[in-house]
Amino acid sequence: MRFSMLVDRNARATAPRSAAAGLPTAAIAVLVLVLALTGCSVRLDTPPPAVPTPDATEQARAALAEQTATLVSLARAARGEEATGQSAPQADGPDVAAELEALATASEQQLAALGGLWTPPPRPDDPSPTPAPQPTATPQDVLTALEEAAAQVQESVGDPVWDGDTATLLASIAVYRDGALARLSHALGTDAPAPAESATELPTELTAASAPLCRTLDGLGYAYEVQAARSDGEQRSQAVARAAQNRDLAEQVAVLGGYDGTAEDPRRASYAVGDDLSETIVTWQSELLPGWLALVSPAAPGDRTLLLTQARAAAALAPLPADVAFPGLQTD
Repeated sequence: MRFSMLVDRNARATAPRSAAAGLPTAAIAVLVLVLALTGCSVRLDTPPPAVPTPDATEQARAALAEQTATLVSLARAARGEEATGQSAPQADGPDVAAELEALATASEQQLAALGGLWTPPPRPDDPSPTPAPQPTATPQDVLTALEEAAAQVQESVGDPVWDGDTATLLASIAVYRDGALARLSHALGTDAPAPAESATELPTELTAASAPLCRTLDGLGYAYEVQAARSDGEQRSQAVARAAQNRDLAEQVAVLGGYDGTAEDPRRASYAVGDDLSETIVTWQSELLPGWLALVSPAAPGDRTLLLTQARAAAALAPLPADVAFPGLQTD
């Protein structure tokens, strides 16, 4: 018994020490972490995951966002030249620098609504980014960019990648750019492009959301008929033509909306036009833009281009101030 106990004590006293026994505590912790990572097949030098490839919607969104960011940069650059006297256009009317600043501010809001610019995450092997040079531009450069940006949206709004709300947002942005183009052209004393004309055709089907628009068009037709009755000569001829145009368009909308001649038909035999007929006409004209924009979301993608054309023509009748970044939309 005593022999066996002595053997046990001697064995314990002379047993070889483990490799970790002589390591500091911190070194042991690092060793354990490395072993754990190795056991889980995770390498400390594993490269970062690949940057995801944008889908069709993201590519289309990014193109619109980049164009909008370009407008911001050009407007700010041109405003700097205007403020320092490097660019001296023959201004007439609103101050050019103020128009450029209003455009830059509104475009920043639109860029945010579009989701902003997307940049890929930094890569470990990427060199330090080189600062982009400050852009230079003249107000005329801004006019050109505005025309291109408005045309870009007109072409893009019918793309099936957009949901209804995004398509409506794009339509409103296109309308803003038309107005900004007209205001800046006027400030520079140059001729603005001709405003968009009402389309000669409509989508083959409209929803019940078209009822307010139908009523506004019919009311405008009635107001122009009253104006024709109160005038003569060229003014009377123009009022007669506008009355017929609005009445006919209201009829088309009612038929396509499926409520022509029904109890849901919003048209009336007569309308209250108020003491100031011109004010009534202007008020109803301002209601056309939100009426057309309300039809963009439920429309088929292929029909949205037609609706935007109508919205742009309507906006030209009742221009909005420069600080309204989303014409025709309720942003509260």
